[in-house]
Amino acid sequence: MGISFKLFAFSTRFITFTNPRKIISAPATGNDPDILQSTFTPMKKISQLTFITAICLCTFAHAQQEFNGNDAARLVDGATRVVINKQSRVPSFIVFSKGINIAPEAIFDVLRKPLQMQQNDSWMVKTVQNDQLGFTHTRYTQLYSGYKVEDGEYIVHARNGRVESVNGMWMDNINVNTTAAVNEPTALQNALAFMNASLYKWQVPAEEAQLKLIKNDPNATWFPKGELVIVCANNDIFKKEYHLAWKFDVFASQPVSRKYVYVDAQTGTVIASLDRIYEADVPATGTTMYAGTQSFTCDNFSAGQYRLRETARGQGIQTFNALNSTNTAGAVDFTNTSATWTSTANGDNAAYDAHWGAEKTYDYYMNMHNRNGLDDAGLLMVSYVHYDNGLDNAY
Repeated sequence: MGISFKLFAFSTRFITFTNPRKIISAPATGNDPDILQSTFTPMKKISQLTFITAICLCTFAHAQQEFNGNDAARLVDGATRVVINKQSRVPSFIVFSKGINIAPEAIFDVLRKPLQMQQNDSWMVKTVQNDQLGFTHTRYTQLYSGYKVEDGEYIVHARNGRVESVNGMWMDNINVNTTAAVNEPTALQNALAFMNASLYKWQVPAEEAQLKLIKNDPNATWFPKGELVIVCANNDIFKKEYHLAWKFDVFASQPVSRKYVYVDAQTGTVIASLDRIYEADVPATGTTMYAGTQSFTCDNFSAGQYRLRETARGQGIQTFNALNSTNTAGAVDFTNTSATWTSTANGDNAAYDAHWGAEKTYDYYMNMHNRNGLDDAGLLMVSYVHYDNGLDNAY
């Protein structure tokens, strides 16, 4: 049985919501130009499972507004569909009418007003990709006064010299002092104090030699090089407390840890950090609710403790327990004492279906289309099981 699913192509995360008593899909109709559609057949037929409808959301299903037709055109000239996510406050997804011809190089002239761009806002090309459908996907990095804006990225999708849609996260209303009062060496010392490691990669000659060999670069080093960027305090893109900060990639050997550390360029304090190393992926099996016993990957995050996460595919696959709530911020991990998942208590084995199915979705795009995830950039895939009470559907 083929499995059909809808994928809205505007997200930074792939999120599915499931109720274990019934998992229903909404078949793709092909009517919307902004919807990517695909069908795949897993290795083992699923008799009762129609599959999870997968809609790409930026973070939460309820954290967006959608405008169509004339309402969309009032927000963006020539648009037939506009989505605004809570964390961006400006359009994160725009589909242009077929009768509107916007050249890719002119797109930001059109978007300047809808994205509330300021005089200091600009952009630079990050990557350009061409696909088999004739689209050119140009990914732009947001800049403010010439400095990279963390999490600020916009993607333009054009075909035959015409922009059909755009999506991404434009960080709006930035207003920061862009003159650094703290120099790079001082900021690095503060970053290392924050890490508080006893030994770092660049202090181990063998590690430095191996990096030079891998990079084929005699100057390659693990020693952190600072970069001035604009970042939100605590990486909180909802509060949007912007700072000019020194960004360091710090790799510690004892204890093992690797983080992006952001040091405020005005005060010298660490205002944010981002882990770059997570726990170990291990092979696992699970007795699923609908597909029998299947193999997948889970995460051994401490001695004798496993959870439904993995990092081997793209930016990762994560499956959470929403605890019959609609507040996904309170979701928790499914955990187990071994990599063999057999519990059926509370219908938890539906989570094994969701986790395995997400892995198969990633594998389909990689094996059949040579794409690194749904967006070809390793899209993080997040599933929530036990979402709400008595909700027999998926979103």
